[in-house]
Amino acid sequence: MTADQMMKLINLEYSYQLSSVYNRVSSLLNHELIDFIQIQEESNLRYFFLTKKGHNSIGGIYSFPKVPEYNLKHHIEVSNYLIESIRMAKTRPTFLLAQSERRQMYEKKDMSKAKKGTLFHVSDYILRFENKLAEVSDWHFEIELTLKSQNRYTRAIFPKYLRVLTQKKNAQLIYVTPSNIIYNSLDTFKEYFILKQQDEKLKIDPTAFDRLHIVSSNEFTSVLERMLDENDFINER
Repeated sequence: MTADQMMKLINLEYSYQLSSVYNRVSSLLNHELIDFIQIQEESNLRYFFLTKKGHNSIGGIYSFPKVPEYNLKHHIEVSNYLIESIRMAKTRPTFLLAQSERRQMYEKKDMSKAKKGTLFHVSDYILRFENKLAEVSDWHFEIELTLKSQNRYTRAIFPKYLRVLTQKKNAQLIYVTPSNIIYNSLDTFKEYFILKQQDEKLKIDPTAFDRLHIVSSNEFTSVLERMLDENDFINER
């Protein structure tokens, strides 16, 4: 994360100045609990990450990432969307929590009897809402910056999410992408499964497609705002 992202995230709960963030970051750097990455084209910007020492100091629930630079752009963008999503969602009385990709993976693996090497697929992050009846609505977010293979979308990702949307009637899936090519490809895969929804093997609830949203980055804030305003579960209507 950048220092600016840290400040925005903290300020969702507490009032905190950027100068104070830098002071804390400086202390963490001195104690070798964090380090940073600089990109040549962005020499004035630092991307901070936990060192192995820092990871261990908080009781990290996963092995330390050996290459912090891996998928840097995706990590930064996910943080941007996560911060914006929490900012809007926290105004709703039913908002319960936001869950990161790593936390979701921990929840799946904890006490799991799956064999070593089993692949798990989780969202980039989840917003969770809970109504007065203790019913839960999970909103899954996928930030798509690169296009995956057709096989992966049609045989793994979309079938998995359509099962979730079929089983969980209050669930939502929001794909966000800055690319017109990716946007159109995702829309094509959605149309493909709409045509296959009568396949008895898939057992897709037709309403699942109403809860599968493909959103352009430019429209993300306005679309999410509208979804939050219009959703009966979140507003307990």
